[in-house]
Amino acid sequence: MKKNTIFFLILITFLGALVTFIYFNFSKKPLEKEKIIKEEFSFENSQIQEIYQKAIEAEGKIKKDKMDYEAYLEAGLAWKSLGDQTQNKIFYQKSKEIYQKQTEVFPNFWVPWWNLANLEKNLGEYSEAKNSFKKAIEISPGEGMIYLGLIELYRYNFNKSESEIIAVYEEALKRVFENINVIVSYASYLYEIDKKEEALKYYQMVFEKYPETSHIKEEIEKIKKEIRGY
Repeated sequence: MKKNTIFFLILITFLGALVTFIYFNFSKKPLEKEKIIKEEFSFENSQIQEIYQKAIEAEGKIKKDKMDYEAYLEAGLAWKSLGDQTQNKIFYQKSKEIYQKQTEVFPNFWVPWWNLANLEKNLGEYSEAKNSFKKAIEISPGEGMIYLGLIELYRYNFNKSESEIIAVYEEALKRVFENINVIVSYASYLYEIDKKEEALKYYQMVFEKYPETSHIKEEIEKIKKEIRGY
């Protein structure tokens, strides 16, 4: 009889814990879940509190109108800013979820894919980030910053070969209009891999168009001296 009583008490305790778990994890409304997040993380800094409020308000706009393009950007940026401020990945994850939803609602807009790629990279999801960068390029092949994002991913997270990285640069140079940032980045990369003559050619290309850029002129003079050997 005593053993039955003990078993019954254990069973009641287990069922109580199970009900509590289900309640807090499955029955909470979205705003209640946000309250739990706010209580878990101490937002003593007024700036952080303000960013958090912006995130909640922007998500409210999305709930009212899922076609509110700007609201996704506002919410995604706010959650990412909280991640930057607190260095807690839970906020990067929430930002990623917002941008994922935006790519579903606006699949032919490159900016959501670009934002999603950067969040995936922050979270260490490198294969997913690569696919998102490539999708953004497919949608808008004339945006230089997308190629630079993909190149950075290839260099530092995939350790791609020089030939593979150069191939992306060359594709960008063919397709990007007003590609000064791409040219400067390419020149810098060529210099890093000891292709100084080629680097010089691209730096000179930039300087011809923008002669007021003193730092480019300094790079040109430095490389010329290194090529001459003095």
